[in-house]
Amino acid sequence: MFRADEIGALAWRPEDSVERDGWLFRSAHGFTRRANSATPVATARMPIVDAVDWVADEARSRGQIARFQLSDHLLHDAERRWLTEMGIGGIDSTLVMVARQALDRFDPAVDVADRVDAPWHNRWHDVSGASVAPQISAGFMAGLGGVKAASVGPIDRPSCVGLGLETELGSYLCAIATDPSLRGRGMATRLVAHLMTIMPAPFVLNVVPSNPAVRIYERLGFSAVHSYRYHELG
Repeated sequence: MFRADEIGALAWRPEDSVERDGWLFRSAHGFTRRANSATPVATARMPIVDAVDWVADEARSRGQIARFQLSDHLLHDAERRWLTEMGIGGIDSTLVMVARQALDRFDPAVDVADRVDAPWHNRWHDVSGASVAPQISAGFMAGLGGVKAASVGPIDRPSCVGLGLETELGSYLCAIATDPSLRGRGMATRLVAHLMTIMPAPFVLNVVPSNPAVRIYERLGFSAVHSYRYHELG
């Protein structure tokens, strides 16, 4: 299921990205670990032991932490041992979930725009609890391609927001957030189902295993195919 990783890498990709020997290094001023890490983008890649110095140099030149995003199923036993010996342990396991079929659940109550505008972003920043400065996340999201910025509720203050990002391989769903005081009312389910109706399959999203939203995604046809962790150079 390497293609699921490819969809995520293609969709959530900052302008400052560099590819080398099957690896993609990304930098986005600290906005999300995914957009500030190196990850494999080809099954034939430079071994991790050889990629470490390159990643460290790229990160150092930008003043950021040298970080890998590594899917567990792509690591060989020898690479796991080497990472452990070097003190580059994995943290924060995240599920990669895939739904292979589109839905037929068009919802007129879900508003969708082809760009991330200021009201959508500001509401996302508020309800998601993002710690990064809003101008950084707004700048990053403005540069994304294939955008479907969805929302449920009043246009000027939606109760639930989420992004669908279309790539040539499928659609990546992300940045899904609901006002904490309004959770449990099915708004995220409606928003995701609508995106799965108007966007092309397959669909990929990432979620931490402890998030209650996992059950929502499973009911919509998603299943976990593998997981990834972040490995930071000590």
